[in-house]
Amino acid sequence: MKIKNYTTAVPWVRTVHEIEQLLTKYGATKLMKHYHGDGRIEAIFFEINGMAYKLPSNSARCAELLQKEYPRRRKQAIEEQSERIVWRVIKDWIDAQMSLIHIGQVELQEIFLPYATDGTQTLYQKLKESNYTGLLTTEPEIKQSVKLEERKG
Repeated sequence: MKIKNYTTAVPWVRTVHEIEQLLTKYGATKLMKHYHGDGRIEAIFFEINGMAYKLPSNSARCAELLQKEYPRRRKQAIEEQSERIVWRVIKDWIDAQMSLIHIGQVELQEIFLPYATDGTQTLYQKLKESNYTGLLTTEPEIKQSVKLEERKG
């Protein structure tokens, strides 16, 4: 399977700007970028309706996939393309999700809740760190719930 946007030539800086425009169009009141030491952006933080979100970028994972598909390409070319791809995919994802919100199919929190942040960790990171304790229902609880539903019906 080909990686989405694997041929993009759009500079990642322009795509990040487009992401910022999308977020503000849909109500973001604050935007912040967190940079790697080499000038690339590691994450975009934004706030909508008083809730903060962090959208991370991990171009290194994309570079690993590209390197497997194109083993003869130079490492630097792979890294640069990965940066372009990752931000382009994130932009497309945000655009699609915001469109669903706009047409009333979902609420913002349904889509972005895993990315809600306290400034250091996202909700997803906290849940993963706790091994999702208390979140997932065990099989006996599911069976009991089904029995209760059957009795009501």
